[in-house]
Amino acid sequence: MARSKRNYAFFDLDYTVIPHDTLFLLGNFVIRRQFWRIYYLLILVPAFGLFLVGLIGPHGLKRAFLCILAGLSAEQLAEWMDDFCARLERLAFPSVLAMITQHRAKGDYLVLNTASPQFYIERLATRLGFDEAIGSQFELKDPMPFWVRPLGPNNKQNVKLDHMRHLLPAEIISAAQSGQDQPGLAGSHAYSDSSADLPLLRAAEFRHVIQPSARLLAMAEKSDWTVHRPPLPFSGKAGKFLTALRQMLGLYPM
Repeated sequence: MARSKRNYAFFDLDYTVIPHDTLFLLGNFVIRRQFWRIYYLLILVPAFGLFLVGLIGPHGLKRAFLCILAGLSAEQLAEWMDDFCARLERLAFPSVLAMITQHRAKGDYLVLNTASPQFYIERLATRLGFDEAIGSQFELKDPMPFWVRPLGPNNKQNVKLDHMRHLLPAEIISAAQSGQDQPGLAGSHAYSDSSADLPLLRAAEFRHVIQPSARLLAMAEKSDWTVHRPPLPFSGKAGKFLTALRQMLGLYPM
């Protein structure tokens, strides 16, 4: 794909456009359709323990999560993901959707760049008016296998910029990945909630943080980045944890 002559706007997804982890919401959505698929917790819980002690990586954890889709035909998966993404759109921060609309009205090239799986974020990106979606790639088969094979690295941190080499100049990517405090691409904007996205933020001239962590907030205030605080559907870390737990169990209305 040729580099666009338009200005760019890069958005993370989880806790940036949508105030939740979309994988937890995927589990919630599937269980509310077919409760028997709650079996996935028998795989996910021990996998999470292995992840915490470093025996498996992010892709291993995602594979454990995605076993919830095992046996779905390609037609079923497409139907479910269309419905899922319609529901995700309704859960998005209204103020962030307004920012997306403003960028689109200015003619900016919008990129949704996230570690979430490509097979649903590309649908969501289309619904929200993005020009391009970049996510973590997994091999989809008909029917869906129990263990989904990853295609490439987890799309996080520096990898996000590796996947935008067709959009950004090499010197911008190199400086952002090395942590240099440089101006970023002129006229571009980047949005995230997480310090894991510092490379993405540093690649843009205008840097926006959404409900940032204490660490990211300190960096944003020191560097005069724009801080956005849209209302959250939960209160504090305990509320965030309990909301995620409800979603894992299929108890969250959406």
